[in-house]
Amino acid sequence: MFSTICQTSFAVNTTTQNLSSSNTESALQLYLEEQSTYDIDSIDKSTQCRLNSLGLFNYEILQIEPEFLENIMNADLEDVNASTEYIQYSESSTGDISTKALNKAEVDGVISSLANTSSNGSTVEINSSAKTSNSVLKKTMLATNVKINGKKKTSCTYVCSWLKSPSQRMIDVASIGWGSNQGSFDSTSSFYANYSCIDTITYYKKKSNSNDYKKYTETESYEYNITSSMRKDASENGLYCKSKLKADENDSAGSTTYYHSYNNHTFTMGFYLTNVSNISHTYFRGVYSHQKKKSSFKIDSISVNFGITGVPSISISGGYKKETYYSDIGDVLLLNHVY
Repeated sequence: MFSTICQTSFAVNTTTQNLSSSNTESALQLYLEEQSTYDIDSIDKSTQCRLNSLGLFNYEILQIEPEFLENIMNADLEDVNASTEYIQYSESSTGDISTKALNKAEVDGVISSLANTSSNGSTVEINSSAKTSNSVLKKTMLATNVKINGKKKTSCTYVCSWLKSPSQRMIDVASIGWGSNQGSFDSTSSFYANYSCIDTITYYKKKSNSNDYKKYTETESYEYNITSSMRKDASENGLYCKSKLKADENDSAGSTTYYHSYNNHTFTMGFYLTNVSNISHTYFRGVYSHQKKKSSFKIDSISVNFGITGVPSISISGGYKKETYYSDIGDVLLLNHVY
């Protein structure tokens, strides 16, 4: 169980799926243990081990701002509430869309087809030779109670990442809501949103004294601060951010063509709620809205409304029907106990 590296048990803490096994370690547990063998330069090993044990992959950890990492690390492990959901997303040639929350066995099947594409374990994607042609979205929500200037607050982190990228790469939206009487967004404390992806660059160069070509592969990480895209619901019981996903592309330099394949598209949000004194818990709901059809509308025309229970619902100004252009993928739930 990697006890020489991590002193943390890898029975994955998740509320939406029972991914741990009482007898044998699942493929997910083994994969998270493997992730912990790689060092992340920006954080200490104990923090990395805790976050891996909560179900986060290394490339996801890299997108969480230090302040929110500290909140998770400083809390007792049993006080960190975590929920993870894996969703299969299918697009047919006729435009039909289907989504499915994966069970334990199906998640293990997905994890078994994952491949590290960099030496530090910070890049993850599903092998192109994997049996499934479906896209896979992973959503993780974490919450813990903190005190800032003597006031009780809830520190929230929400991560949505594609383990296998969707074929359509347009404007996607990550939303998280909560009950209108369960807390309010604290705009006076830190908050952020990031969009990131991994660029796998492939190119060929002619071998010296030969007509043969040698294949080269490199990876680069891209991270975009999209905090300016964050919006709150008028009743302050929901937040969302949005960004365009980078599409695969080619470019040339001299006689060499570089093929860019963008994977691990990830949205990360962090924020605080000011707790209400007379409640015992906050119930969070996280939705990811994926654009499935091209259109001329701009990113500023997209907004999200939240009902009194905090259920996100996307809308597009200009007379565009949401159902025509967007699919809501999953509804990850998290119950955070307030004390």
